[in-house]
Amino acid sequence: MAAVIGDPVRHSLSPVLHNAAFAALGLHWVYVAFEVPEGRAAEAVGAVRSLGIEGLSVTMPHKAAVALAVDRCSLVAQRLEAVNCVRRQGADLVGENTDGDGFLDEHETITTWPWGQNFHEFAFGLLYRDGHFY
Repeated sequence: MAAVIGDPVRHSLSPVLHNAAFAALGLHWVYVAFEVPEGRAAEAVGAVRSLGIEGLSVTMPHKAAVALAVDRCSLVAQRLEAVNCVRRQGADLVGENTDGDGFLDEHETITTWPWGQNFHEFAFGLLYRDGHFY
């Protein structure tokens, strides 16, 4: 089982998309949406742990709270202090943040800005300076 949490989240198409993908791959998985009120994200992470949910997508307003509730975070999630994906690694729940990757993938067709700088270099430059993420 995998899920998405947010508030609101009932409108999300994620369950439809993920369940179609699971079926197409022949996986016996289910993806559901849980509307979790603001301020209760840590409880939701506890439920993920207790129920054995394998993966969790996180949307607003829970990204920062989930970053504090998981066992550990990737470097990017640490720097952003926000998590949008949780995966199980052994007994640990690991927070990731793929928002930047998604942004770059979406804009991959923009290869050069009018002033000539590569888009990926520009975006990375906004986030990383002097050996640190900002």
